[in-house]
Amino acid sequence: GSVDLSSGDQEVAVQLEKTVVPPATAAATFVVKGADNKPVAGAVVTVDGKSGTTDADGKAVIAGLEQKAHGYTVSKEGYEDASGSVDLSSGDQEVAVQLEKLKVLYLNVFVVDQDLKPIDGVVVKIFSNNSITDITKSEGWVKRQLPVGGYRIAVEKKGYNEPEPVDVTLEARGLDFTFVLQKEDQNNGSTTPVESELLAG
Repeated sequence: GSVDLSSGDQEVAVQLEKTVVPPATAAATFVVKGADNKPVAGAVVTVDGKSGTTDADGKAVIAGLEQKAHGYTVSKEGYEDASGSVDLSSGDQEVAVQLEKLKVLYLNVFVVDQDLKPIDGVVVKIFSNNSITDITKSEGWVKRQLPVGGYRIAVEKKGYNEPEPVDVTLEARGLDFTFVLQKEDQNNGSTTPVESELLAG
């Protein structure tokens, strides 16, 4: 502004407006590869609620992050989750992440009668985070490839007593599990214990 001093000293009131400076931000570029050093596309990278998906080159850029340290997670179906932290206090950073494939094991569920003959059309349910349902073929068995972890197996067949679900753990090797079902009309229709036999994996 201006002030007129032709008549002598003057008092001038000045009001200052505070300037709001937005906080400095930075971007984190994630390069995701598998154990074979090949790019992993379709992996979801999450940093402080912001997420992105890797492209064909295994790259994902998460921008607009405060210039400080941030934790991150990288996940993709069929791989173990990876997590870590990236320090953006000095600006943009590139982060190399290696994903390990989930170890997949076999779970074989056999369903037979008291004569050890396969039972056709048994509903076999394998529970984990998601429910998986299979119906046995005439061979009387279900074969699944599943990641390491705990599972609950339940079987049912009309006309046969229903056994209690069984909890199993897939660890270092696959597992064979056999259910022996008994017909309901035996023992005058009363429920009898059902034998479950664990075989070596």
